[in-house]
Amino acid sequence: MECLEYRVGGLEIDLERIGPSRLGEEHKFVVEAIDNIASIYVTQTLGHQLVGEIFRLAKPRIIGGGSLYLLDDKLFLNNYSKDYGSISKVAAQKFAELIIPELEKQGVKPIGIVANPNEDYINNYWRNIDSNSK
Repeated sequence: MECLEYRVGGLEIDLERIGPSRLGEEHKFVVEAIDNIASIYVTQTLGHQLVGEIFRLAKPRIIGGGSLYLLDDKLFLNNYSKDYGSISKVAAQKFAELIIPELEKQGVKPIGIVANPNEDYINNYWRNIDSNSK
């Protein structure tokens, strides 16, 4: 398999509500794969399927999801989607590294990353990825 390229596909982040879960009203993300490109899409919503609907993604191309929030000046990408499973820890780290500059443009400067997806629910797609992805 070719090396995977990571991209930000869509970010709709509400900076006033980017803290940890508030009764499920947190920022959720899903990742879509097309060929050798994996793109993350983030918005505040009650479910991962809604993230896909908001960004008009094709369900068969969604390869995992989770939660995104800021806590103690750290950007967290963690957990999993009941609908799509989780992404790998390597992918969560790479996506966080791409999202931080976007947050900095909005005046938020995270000082660290916590990439902690629930790998007990990892989407099968990630089991087959070359560990030398870009």
